[in-house]
Amino acid sequence: MGRCWKPIDYSRLINLNRLLSTAMPASRPDPIDDRTALMLATCAGDMCEMFDLLLSGAPVDQQDSRQWTALSYACWYGHYELAQQLLDSGADPNIHESYSMLDTPLSLAAQEGHFDIVRLLIAHAADPNCYAGIVAVRAEWYARRNGHRDISEFLLYHEDKRTVA
Repeated sequence: MGRCWKPIDYSRLINLNRLLSTAMPASRPDPIDDRTALMLATCAGDMCEMFDLLLSGAPVDQQDSRQWTALSYACWYGHYELAQQLLDSGADPNIHESYSMLDTPLSLAAQEGHFDIVRLLIAHAADPNCYAGIVAVRAEWYARRNGHRDISEFLLYHEDKRTVA
């Protein structure tokens, strides 16, 4: 006789995934996905899990193969509260040097149109003059290219302010 297939109980898979991810040290990357548990919690928008990992000593500026940190993922996905907590926990908003061909948290937030996060990063001394990404342009260019005029004007104002000072 044929087998009777039952629908997958996703709640059990999620609980198993949490158990496996918390059983591993916070700084050790997953063997399949090289993002750390802190990065995965940030991607999922899980403030409680992220807070637990930070309290357990997870390195806040550890980078994956894309050279992204947990702050980079918070900026990309628009998780304001998580980005604020990471910055308060010592995350570096200027993790990459200018012309390093790598995305910065500021360029990612500007590209995705997360104005609240852009303001948060500038308040935490993110450098709007940093040339980021594969095309080596400022975060303002990403905002302008994607039609985020308010972010573009805000960053232009702060670029000028930093070069004068």
